[in-house]
Amino acid sequence: MICIYSEATNPMHIQAGIHAVDDNNPGFRSFRDGEGERSFEHIVRFEQPFATVPKILVALSHLDIASYAALRLNITAEKISASGFTLRYFTWGNTQILGLGAQWMAFHESPISQ
Repeated sequence: MICIYSEATNPMHIQAGIHAVDDNNPGFRSFRDGEGERSFEHIVRFEQPFATVPKILVALSHLDIASYAALRLNITAEKISASGFTLRYFTWGNTQILGLGAQWMAFHESPISQ
């Protein structure tokens, strides 16, 4: 956990992580072999719950795609709570993804619950 002080009395608490998945995971194989709408979810649990629901920033960190298909990808943070969230990867059409990863950061300007 990282703690950044934005004001002397109002610390900003940050937790961050990384997730990666590839076609060795049976639940992700439809991203390589399928067509149409497909999604894969990964549940993130914070090391320490926040006192209230934090904001989440998600960024693509790794992408391995087939060269013959168009790239279509959406990554979102969903079902956000003080204790975690669901990282959701979504693709559609004929996109063929062999592996991908995302980095995430959760932050809030309130103390972490005890």
